[in-house]
Amino acid sequence: FCLVFKTAIMDPQKVNESGKQLMKLSELIKNVYLPYAQSNQDVRSAMQKFVSQISHSIQQVNGSISIRIPELPEKDRADLVKNPHTIKNLEETIEEWTATLKEVVQRQDEIQADPNSAMGEIDYWRNRSAIFSTLHQQLNLPQVKEILDIMNLATHPDAGGTESGSL
Repeated sequence: FCLVFKTAIMDPQKVNESGKQLMKLSELIKNVYLPYAQSNQDVRSAMQKFVSQISHSIQQVNGSISIRIPELPEKDRADLVKNPHTIKNLEETIEEWTATLKEVVQRQDEIQADPNSAMGEIDYWRNRSAIFSTLHQQLNLPQVKEILDIMNLATHPDAGGTESGSL
């Protein structure tokens, strides 16, 4: 079982030099080292966490926000729910989403609108709306809903695969 992770990477034209180096490192790990770590789940999990941390650093360096969405293998939900490695990886993913959301909200709460200008107030709310809209769109992707449904089945087996709803 191989869980491949997609990382939403921003436009390379807008990435500064530090971000480009981090992107290269992330791609190197994903394309070279992760395939060799298939036999050792602990090493693979550690590398996936490291790639996630690199992605988070890229976001901080470049100021854009995106969440990591794992690509689920083409298997039946029941098989995925029974696989402890899949469930562990999905739990870690949801924990990352939670941390990202908390960090974004905290950062947004620290930003103040310019009290001396109406345009400053408009820009403040426009930027805030753009950030939260981006996160909302990502959290409502079908892949995210599928992950939430799988985790719902894993934690509540008698739920019978009900829809997780939108976030």
